[in-house]
Amino acid sequence: MTRLGIIPAGGQALRFGGTLKEMLPCKENTLLDRAVMAMNTGYADDVVVITTPEKIGLHAAQLKNRNVWYRLALGSLWASLEDVMRIEYDQYMFAMPDTYFPGDCFDDDHEGDFRLGVFKTNTPSRFGVVHEDVIWDKYFDAGEYEAYGVVLWSSKVADFWAENSSKIRTHTDAFNLAMDEFGFELFNLDYYYDMASFDDYRKLVKDVI
Repeated sequence: MTRLGIIPAGGQALRFGGTLKEMLPCKENTLLDRAVMAMNTGYADDVVVITTPEKIGLHAAQLKNRNVWYRLALGSLWASLEDVMRIEYDQYMFAMPDTYFPGDCFDDDHEGDFRLGVFKTNTPSRFGVVHEDVIWDKYFDAGEYEAYGVVLWSSKVADFWAENSSKIRTHTDAFNLAMDEFGFELFNLDYYYDMASFDDYRKLVKDVI
């Protein structure tokens, strides 16, 4: 089975005043390097970092000792994912580069066609939450919910998306279509830190680093 890890790192980091969130130091190295390491632990044959012309040099320098290749970001996250999936693998693994999650979360039996690694959150407006068998992007109802942090899907799902591309505008549309067609499995992430602000990074430093 061939596996591709996908890390979309083409954001502008506007909320961080231009500081590249994926380059923030963490216990192992940087958040970006740790995401690559997690995918390698999950037996990725290759890892692709979706980047920009302005950032590709920094990313390449940071990951010079990793088995990584690069793709330039297109107009949206979904457009970039479609572009990457033109290269066929048996399975795809997805994680954001400005997050800190269990490094072994991809290291399991990888059985289902569509799987979501989830964590509990009291701030659902920051995430995509799985509620009533649907993903709601930035859900605004108060309460505790399960949000997804990492995703795995099979080549069957990638082929299904290609056949139904006219129905898809965003990655959330794509994920919901896959869940409806193939069902889904959830697995728990014991922790998940998302760097939406410097306060989030300070919490990561306090708790982990």
